[in-house]
Amino acid sequence: MDAKHYVQLRRRHGAGFVRHLMAGIQAGNINTRTAAEELEVSVRRVQQIYADYLEAWAQGTVAEWAPGRSGGNWSKKLPEPVEALWRKMLSARPPAPYAFVASESLRRFDFAVDRATVRRWAIQHDLTHRKRHRPRLDRLTPQPAAGSREASTRSSQGACPPAVHTNCTSQYRRRFRAQGESSEHEKAKL
Repeated sequence: MDAKHYVQLRRRHGAGFVRHLMAGIQAGNINTRTAAEELEVSVRRVQQIYADYLEAWAQGTVAEWAPGRSGGNWSKKLPEPVEALWRKMLSARPPAPYAFVASESLRRFDFAVDRATVRRWAIQHDLTHRKRHRPRLDRLTPQPAAGSREASTRSSQGACPPAVHTNCTSQYRRRFRAQGESSEHEKAKL
């Protein structure tokens, strides 16, 4: 975005021009999309301005009404020591949680910030947490050797091959324990 988008609406256009457009919306001569293009703001912002205009109109003060501030960019400038701390904590392996980074900023530098702000900053500076890929449990199931007797009985019976159970591994047993079940092999031991 260029610099003109950061200037408040009241400095880009006179209050009379904005009142004229709001009166046109009220009369039905123009729509909010056209007014947004004229004012170089979003349709949502025009709707907010129009709601303020209607409030002034209901109070009978529309002649003195001027659009208010849109909010603007209120973000704090990040001090250099805080930025250095964030870079250090977020580039460590494993990276510190965003909430912890925010609380350390407050504790060490008295710089109050929300964890979501830390997250947005991390995204902008490519320091986001990487997703951890967990192995899928269904891929931990052991597969019997092709052509063996167990391979044919396994496909017909399902859960655990009968008799010797040579294919039950520790991962396989852990999987059943995690699901709150036990394999036929473990039941046979009991």
